[in-house]
Amino acid sequence: MFRRSFIRGMFGAALLPFTGPKAALAQDNRIVKLVLTFPVGGSSDLMGRILAQQMAGALGANVIVDNRPGAAGSIGVALAARQAADGTTILLGNLGPMVVNPLLNKVTYDPVKDFMPVALVATAPAVLVINAGLPYKSLSDLIAAAKATPNSINYGSGGAGTLAHFGGEVMSRITGTRFTHVPYKGGIAATNDLLGGQIDMILANPQPVLSHIQSGRLRALAVTGSKRIGLLPDVRTFEEQGVAGMDAIDWWGIYVPTGTPKVEFDKILDAVRRALDSQDLKNRYAELGVDVRFSGPDELRDLAAQETEKYRKLIKEIGIQAS
Repeated sequence: MFRRSFIRGMFGAALLPFTGPKAALAQDNRIVKLVLTFPVGGSSDLMGRILAQQMAGALGANVIVDNRPGAAGSIGVALAARQAADGTTILLGNLGPMVVNPLLNKVTYDPVKDFMPVALVATAPAVLVINAGLPYKSLSDLIAAAKATPNSINYGSGGAGTLAHFGGEVMSRITGTRFTHVPYKGGIAATNDLLGGQIDMILANPQPVLSHIQSGRLRALAVTGSKRIGLLPDVRTFEEQGVAGMDAIDWWGIYVPTGTPKVEFDKILDAVRRALDSQDLKNRYAELGVDVRFSGPDELRDLAAQETEKYRKLIKEIGIQAS
């Protein structure tokens, strides 16, 4: 997924402060656990480790990263929901497990009742990439071909109900085209088949496909959101190319179990704010293709509520059946 040098630099730097008895700039012996719903080594994992490193000093505690991937993030969220509400458990939640999964699957947690939103941390756009062997040189070329022969162009995703799946469906509706969805068991498998020519395109996080774009194996046609991204400054947004409404954006926020005392809640909120003010964190997030976007608990609660209604409606329109 990443270039080896990138993994060694980012993962090593992020992981070292959490190993050994004097972890994470601790000022006392208190341990705070940051639950991540992502596997070790991915961009979201690195985000969490960088954040934990920066938060540790402000909290005056050992911040231990606890990776609990699985079930599209639901396993980690369910674990965090069962922990004591005493300020020693923090969750880095994102769009999938906090919004989409409960709409599609029977989960053992309620993202609204079981958690208190603390702060929005970051957002990230998606980039539309195609196999470079295809003849489409621009987004308009792709759309024209799709209109000429509906369902002849397919797109992969990490599975039904993922951001990539929803993004493809929204693009079909906005552009008046029809693409064929090919779901995979994870984004890595979809990217590998895109590279191999088994599928035509995907909407992906920028960092995992960056090296393939740079090597010429993949071609980037557009990015979602309202602005271009630093990793791909020459790739125009959908809106710049006349396709408005492609707002498929992932986001990450800090949550704590419901009932966490106000004094502990405020400490965590302050630690997040101070961490996100760090220029080092901003630089390292930029290298991951992620935008730092701090906002408080009310804003995060409102965002999750708005996203829930948006995706509830889209799930109904697409016809995805909840399991």
